[in-house]
Amino acid sequence: MSAAGSVLAGLRVGGARLRGKTALLVLLAALAATLVVAVLERHAGVVGAADRTLVGLFRLVVPISCFAFLQLAIGMQNLREAAWPVARYGHHRGLVALGVVLAGAFAAAGSALLLAWLGLSVARLFGPAMPNAMPFISDLAATSFTAVAVSLGYGSWLGLGATFGRLGGGRTLVLLADFLVGSVGFFAVALPRGAAYSLIGREAALELSARQSSLVLVAVTLLCFWLTVLRCRR
Repeated sequence: MSAAGSVLAGLRVGGARLRGKTALLVLLAALAATLVVAVLERHAGVVGAADRTLVGLFRLVVPISCFAFLQLAIGMQNLREAAWPVARYGHHRGLVALGVVLAGAFAAAGSALLLAWLGLSVARLFGPAMPNAMPFISDLAATSFTAVAVSLGYGSWLGLGATFGRLGGGRTLVLLADFLVGSVGFFAVALPRGAAYSLIGREAALELSARQSSLVLVAVTLLCFWLTVLRCRR
């Protein structure tokens, strides 16, 4: 079987697990949470409402929704076991596993994009123009990139975590680590939370610029995907 065929087979498996009411409920819950955060921040004060909304979004809503989508795509099992039903017919097991993870990561990225658009729109539109504020379209474009890149970063880390433990419990440890130390020192460079905070202008990890943080995020994401393939290849 070709490499592309194995990845596509995994994408189909993960995608099939995401086509259901549960995934829709996750999306609706995330949208509702984002709307609540944006409305509360707008009510607290128009000045800085967009920035505070994005902090709330990337602090809680995006990580939890990413975890939920990866959980649905992989199931309550180790990623190697999730890939086996397809891999036993001749596909590369590691690449099938990669496809499963990508299905969850793509769903998470699409969800995060909608969350970013909703949160930023509610926080900024129909309010007075703020001095020195980035134009709305530019802000939306930058935030869209952050939402997609960070979500794929979470997907890669959670997929790798799902290769550890009999039931793939390592993904839960990854999420806990991101919550506890994801914005501290070196961990802020390696984990998605630190990159998200840097890209939205909250705080820079180890004084890296936004461009440097985004490059590190992409590199770490690709590394985690590669390690996932290696972990599941047999």
